[in-house]
Amino acid sequence: MPKSQITQTVSTDFAAERNDVQATAFVRKMRGRSQACLLHASDGHYYVVKLATNPQHRRVLINEWAIAALMRALSIATPQTAVVWLSPEFLAENPEVNIQSRTGSTPVEPGPHLGSRYPGDPATTVVYDFLPQAVLPQVSNLSHFAGAFVVDLWTVNVDVRQAIFFREAQKENAPADHPTPRRFVAEMIDHGSAFNGAVWSLDDSRIRDHSGSPLNGIGYAGPDDFSSWLDRVEKLSETVLHDSCRALPAQWVNDDGIALERLLQGLAERRRRIAELLASHARVFRTQSDTNQQNNQSVRAGPAVSSESSRPSRSPVPVPFGIPVQSRKTVTATIGG
Repeated sequence: MPKSQITQTVSTDFAAERNDVQATAFVRKMRGRSQACLLHASDGHYYVVKLATNPQHRRVLINEWAIAALMRALSIATPQTAVVWLSPEFLAENPEVNIQSRTGSTPVEPGPHLGSRYPGDPATTVVYDFLPQAVLPQVSNLSHFAGAFVVDLWTVNVDVRQAIFFREAQKENAPADHPTPRRFVAEMIDHGSAFNGAVWSLDDSRIRDHSGSPLNGIGYAGPDDFSSWLDRVEKLSETVLHDSCRALPAQWVNDDGIALERLLQGLAERRRRIAELLASHARVFRTQSDTNQQNNQSVRAGPAVSSESSRPSRSPVPVPFGIPVQSRKTVTATIGG
């Protein structure tokens, strides 16, 4: 079987441009189907690490890597990625790093795994994966959800848009007796379901309903909210995704090089249809005028159950990121901090 261009060009030249680190300590398991782990690494940072042998598929690591590179190129906030190497010694000392199934646990193979940088020290930085509607105006980069929506349509993300929220760092020149109120920052995470997950297809019928996006929580200004992101996509270099994929570890690509090239070619062709897709799918969002009208009606009619609180799957309080349910009660009290 002939080798693909990507397989042939996974070289030390491209690998030198990526961030490779060694795992040094296990912190905890994370919630989610991929069974990721929070690990400390040799560069001093913490990473949420998806394992190459995760239950979803090895391809989700490539999806995460490619979409993160795409979002960074479009200036959409997303965690920095790294190749996190797990040594045999580390795995022997940390048996908690494993894959659980109905039949028991499966050991993890040493080698390269996908890391998404955690925004700070987990002992001192509180990170949430859900904010209630009333808190959303405190998010400083809420417009990035419009950009993420454009990317999700382009790349057929078949999951709901996932994000984390954390407080901005305190400004250095802020007076100690009158600290500046710190707003929230959002970062887009969990890109493994792009490209229809491990299927690697670009089928419009698989596009997920994104009406639960924070854009629908406070309303968006209208089509102009998306126009700037469309402009960025149109001006994006066609080499961004190819260059990022050439830096992939060969162990992730394996024999998928030709399939990956076909996928990238399909994305290049699909880029011409983003405006059409947006016109069709952005109608799920309420505009600010719709939201204001609904709020005015709620004031006149008295208290009403919000669309968010009526969903049994969503909490009316902020939900800490990756922490088991029984451990959340003490953490959520910090939302006013």
